[in-house]
Amino acid sequence: MKTKTIKMFGKTVAVVGKRPRVNKYRFGVSSGSTFMGLHTGKVSRYLHVPAFANRTFGGVADITRT
Repeated sequence: MKTKTIKMFGKTVAVVGKRPRVNKYRFGVSSGSTFMGLHTGKVSRYLHVPAFANRTFGGVADITRT
């Protein structure tokens, strides 16, 4: 999975992640305490906005394989 951190004035505004899915297709939107996910077939995209999250983003380990 690849992540990209978007910063403004030295502060993290958002973290965006993209993960290709290998085994099964998945469709829908998921929302957790750390990130929001958009699942479209063989690709899952994740968004973490610190202002709206209950927890800080701890890296790829926060995104579990489902």
